[in-house]
Amino acid sequence: MTSSQRDRELEVLRELYSHWARGDFTSWEAFADDYVWKAADGVEAGEYTGKGAITASWRTWLQAWDGFSIEAEEMVAGSRGRYAVLQLFRGKGKASGIESEGRSAVVVTMKNGLITRMEGFWDRDAALRAAGIEHRAAE
Repeated sequence: MTSSQRDRELEVLRELYSHWARGDFTSWEAFADDYVWKAADGVEAGEYTGKGAITASWRTWLQAWDGFSIEAEEMVAGSRGRYAVLQLFRGKGKASGIESEGRSAVVVTMKNGLITRMEGFWDRDAALRAAGIEHRAAE
């Protein structure tokens, strides 16, 4: 992969996360039609394929929150078109009213400038390893 291709892909990710940081999860321009979302190590582990299935899953998740957002704290290029995004999420539970904040990570796979797969991890070190980034501990 050339550095200019990597730069373009990182720009796509930065643009996506600029929407998510504002709580806007409606933008699909960055995603391939057959995009796959997988929760790799969560309580609700599972895999969803296609924008329709993923939209339904996210809609259910987002309905539980007021002001939910996800910020990219760091983006690290891995191997074979993969990137680890270390992220911070915030929101207030609608039912509980409790403010919540946490850190997680996703491994993003890109092809032809589009996101084809995202895998969510609570364990940031596991995400770095899955992206092909060795010998680097998450902060």
